[in-house]
Amino acid sequence: TQSTWGEAGANTPNHTLNTRINDLKQKLLFSIIILSFASVQRNIDRTMMQIDNLVCKGPPENDSSFNECGSSHVDEFDRITRFEMKRNLSRRDMKRNVTEVKEKICEALPEYPQLSTCCALNKYTQECVSLAWHLLLASPSYHISYKDVHFDSTLHNRFFSSDQESSTINAFVWPALIEDSSGHCVFKGVVIT
Repeated sequence: TQSTWGEAGANTPNHTLNTRINDLKQKLLFSIIILSFASVQRNIDRTMMQIDNLVCKGPPENDSSFNECGSSHVDEFDRITRFEMKRNLSRRDMKRNVTEVKEKICEALPEYPQLSTCCALNKYTQECVSLAWHLLLASPSYHISYKDVHFDSTLHNRFFSSDQESSTINAFVWPALIEDSSGHCVFKGVVIT
C-alpha cells in the first residue's frame, strides 16, 4: 500500500528535528505571553501600592485628627488610578517590562544566546507587553488562565493531538482569556489532554 501525504517522512530525522523546533517555538511564544502578563501585573501592583501608601497611609499612633481612607473611597481611588494609568499608556515606557521578559527567556534558554538579539522575538515581546498593559487596565479588566489541571469545555479547547476521553490537562498550548468582573471566558485556552 502507498503511504498518505501526511505519513510520508514522519519518522525521518528532519521531521523529528522540525517537530522539536516547532515545539520549542510554541513554548517560547507561550512563555513570552505568560511572562509579559506577570511582569505588567507586578508593575501595576507595585504602582498601586506606592500610590496607596502615599495617599492612604495611616496616621502616627498619637494623631487623632487623621481620618483613614474609607473602603468605598479606596475602591474609587483605585478605579481612578487604574483609569489614569490606562489613559497614559501611550506615553508609558514599556522597555522595562520587555527587558525583564527577555532576560527571563534568555536565562531559561542559555543555549540560545541569539534570542536576545532576535528582532522578530523582540517585536513579539513588545506586542505581548503592550497587550498585557491594555487588558490588565481595561474596564472591566482581563487576566489569562493557564494553571487549570482539569479540562472544562467552557474554558478550554483541546489541541488536535489530545486524548479526547481524558479530563486531565497535561499542558497548555495557549492560555484562556477571562474577564475579571464576570469570570466569563472571552477566549478559550488551548490544552493538551
